[in-house]
Amino acid sequence: MTWGTVAVSTADWLLLTRWTARLGLPLFLIFFVTRRTSPWLLAFAVTHTLHLGALALYLTFSDESRGPLTVAVGGLGYAALYVLALNPGRARQLGVDRIGPWLIFAIFCSSYVGRLLSTDRRMVGAYGVVLLILAAAARAVTLMSTRRGVPDGQNSTGQKPLSQL
Repeated sequence: MTWGTVAVSTADWLLLTRWTARLGLPLFLIFFVTRRTSPWLLAFAVTHTLHLGALALYLTFSDESRGPLTVAVGGLGYAALYVLALNPGRARQLGVDRIGPWLIFAIFCSSYVGRLLSTDRRMVGAYGVVLLILAAAARAVTLMSTRRGVPDGQNSTGQKPLSQL
């Protein structure tokens, strides 16, 4: 395929697909842990829009395809992402602010665990799985402190963290 004066192969689209996903993961996890609509979520939406475009071009020009379950779950993930990023008020009304981040988290888990189990992409899988585990732990701590009624900016003992002294 020729893009202007540059020849682009399916391998190039696959590489762009992989790198936009890898770049998007930390951006998403910052949003996931902080639970706030922020520039991080918008940056993730941009990287994953590029990811979707690169994936669509790769699948169009290669012999690969994705199954209907993958397409359906991925489509729900993108729908949740765009509602969260573009209309946070509506996301709260629909409950997408609670379900959407977990859906996207589960999609990333599925992807990176699959790579961890693959012999040729094990290190990429390890990178993703470690980040996902750390983010889940941070989110759990945040949720537990919120449920205990600990105000923002304080730890579970009621004291301000060292970073705020």
